[in-house]
Amino acid sequence: MKRSDTIQKTNFLDSIKLFILSATALCLLSAFTMTAHAEENFAVTVRSSNNTMGAVNSFKNDVSFQNYTYAASTDYIKVSALNVNTIYTFLYWTDNGAIVSKDTTYSFAVNGKNHNIVAHFNNKNEKKDKKYDTDNNLNWITRNTDPCVFAKGYKLDGMTINTTLTTIDDATLAAVQTLTGGSFAGAFQIQFTYGYAGTPKKQLDQTTRLCLQIPAQFRSAGRTFCIVSLAGNIPTVLSDLDSDDATITFDTNASGLYIAACLNDASVLTQIQQPVVAAPAA
Repeated sequence: MKRSDTIQKTNFLDSIKLFILSATALCLLSAFTMTAHAEENFAVTVRSSNNTMGAVNSFKNDVSFQNYTYAASTDYIKVSALNVNTIYTFLYWTDNGAIVSKDTTYSFAVNGKNHNIVAHFNNKNEKKDKKYDTDNNLNWITRNTDPCVFAKGYKLDGMTINTTLTTIDDATLAAVQTLTGGSFAGAFQIQFTYGYAGTPKKQLDQTTRLCLQIPAQFRSAGRTFCIVSLAGNIPTVLSDLDSDDATITFDTNASGLYIAACLNDASVLTQIQQPVVAAPAA
C-alpha cells in the first residue's frame, strides 16, 4: 500500500471517529436538556395577601421571578416580604394554607411538591374581629392576587380571585395538545371568592372577563395563546381577547382549572365563537 493511501485511510478513520464523538456529545446534551426540563414539573406560586399593604420578592436558585414559576424538586426558593409603609406590618408566610414562617425572609427546597406561598400583612391601626384573629383561621385576611385579575371595567362587586399555578397529569396534557394542536403554557386553579370572609363561589351569576399573566418561560413575541377551560363538564377552548404577549384575556363565569396553550397554528381558533360580554355597569 502506498504511503499516500495509508494517510488517506487514516484521515478517513479519524473523520469517522470525530463524527461519532460529536454525535454522541450532541445526543448526551439533548438528553440532559430534556431531562432538566422534564424535572421542572412542580408549580410554585408566590403572592401578597394584599398588595396595598405589602409586596413580595421571589427567587429560584437566586434568579428572580414574579408571581409563579415551574421548578425542579432540587431547586431552592427564597421569598422576602416588604411593607408598603409603616402603618402596615408583616405577619407570616403560609405554604398551601399552613403557616411556615414569621420571618420576613423565608427559604425552602421545592422537595417534590407544589407550593402556594402567601405573605400575610395587617394594618396596625385596624382592629380585627377576635374570632378570626388566630393562626388557624385566616378568613379575616383580605385576599388579592396579581396573576389573574378582572379585566378593566369587569370587576364584580364583593368578588375576588385566588389563582394558584398547578400541574396536570399526562392524560390531561395529551388531551389539551390534541384539542388545540398547541403546547402547554401553564395550568392555573382559579377560584372566585365573595365577601370579607372569602366564601368560595363555584359559579357566578354572570359572565365576566379575566386577564391572566403567562409564566415568563413561555412568553415570546408573536406567539398566539388560548385557554382551555376545564371548569365545566366539557373542555372549552377560549381565544385570547388581547394583543399583549404577556397576558391572556378571556371570558368565564366559573371557578376551576384553566390551562394555557401556545398555538402552533392560530387558525384553530377561527371556528370558536367568543360570546360578547358587556362590562358590568359602573
